[in-house]
Amino acid sequence: MSTSTRNRSSVDAGLCMNKDGTYVCALASNHCDDEATFMSSLDLVGTPGVHGGSCADTQKTQGTRVGICNDATKFCASVPELCDRPLFTIRNRDCTVKFELFESSETKYGSCSSSGFPSDGGKSCLWSNDDCDDMSSFKIDNDCTCEKVRVGGCQQKSNPSNIHCAVSKESCDDRSDFLSVTGMKDTDKDCYLCREAPAGPQASVSTPATLPPATSPSSAGCSIGEVPDTGCSVCGPGMCVTNSEAIFEFPGQPSVKCGELETAGLQGIVPLAQCGFLPSLITDTCVCQQSQNNPSSSSVSSPVTQPTPSPIRQPTSTPPDGLCSTTEIPDNGCSVCGPGMCISNSDAIFAFPGQPKVKCSDLESAGLAGIVPLDQCGFLPALVMDVCECKATINNPPSTVSSPGQP
Repeated sequence: MSTSTRNRSSVDAGLCMNKDGTYVCALASNHCDDEATFMSSLDLVGTPGVHGGSCADTQKTQGTRVGICNDATKFCASVPELCDRPLFTIRNRDCTVKFELFESSETKYGSCSSSGFPSDGGKSCLWSNDDCDDMSSFKIDNDCTCEKVRVGGCQQKSNPSNIHCAVSKESCDDRSDFLSVTGMKDTDKDCYLCREAPAGPQASVSTPATLPPATSPSSAGCSIGEVPDTGCSVCGPGMCVTNSEAIFEFPGQPSVKCGELETAGLQGIVPLAQCGFLPSLITDTCVCQQSQNNPSSSSVSSPVTQPTPSPIRQPTSTPPDGLCSTTEIPDNGCSVCGPGMCISNSDAIFAFPGQPKVKCSDLESAGLAGIVPLDQCGFLPALVMDVCECKATINNPPSTVSSPGQP
């Protein structure tokens, strides 16, 4: 099939659903605990509103955990064949599809020579060695970041044109057949682990290259160009970064220079849902100021309220069996644990950069009272899930905000 007619696509994560109603995003069924049930990306995309359905979005997929080689030189890895010794753990909290959190760098994958892909220049980045000419030559390659890694796909039996990119046969459900990387050549689709960075195939998402960061004139002012519909100013509408070299740190994410973060926002790499959440976090660190040319900005607004008030509604109750419940959620409120979830550890302390520490019960009450902006409600579950011990609510009230699930 002609290369010019091929379409590029990328992996959508599935999830592991635990018996207690909690879940984690996962790339394949063998990434789940023994008692958990795997839902493929085909299940999630085909079932609107399913609990944990946002695991299939780009941000959650790139934040999904992968494995680690526990060798003397510890590094994240997709499969055990990349380890020097059989010390492989299939999921590690410091290893995600996109980033090695302990190294604050992008996760690297393996490469080998694969005659099936001459356009790769004699070396293909792959999830596993299944499609290598010489399987023993499959080694970690510092050039192989996730947007360059070829993967296979799950082809729906009843609709062969419906193919979801997948890392292995364990990513597919009973309704699909797995196509290897080589098998994908017979389709019109090229599957990769991550979607391509908007700056181009060789650009790193963590260090965007096509748009310059905000300028910093001697007067300490700044300016940015017109903000595209798909992008945003991370400082907020009409604002820009004046300290491009300052380092912004965020729980569970690599440190990043303010200038690079701003450029990522302008390029649309930062999800719009996060754009509304970032200004209150980075204003002091990145020294945000009014843009000198005050360009038209994206439609995302900066929150003006903080999620740290005193409780207004009755916080989550914690029955003796460890379950929890919450009151009916109003249209302007949300459960900070996510739809159908509630906190089970009311006294736990949630700490967030630039914000006062707050009890989980107080944070939940603020969400129910509508004090936490709705665009932040969609962002919080992944941050509070472990600390506040979120569980499925026993009365399962409806909510208007969808949860992105665990990282």
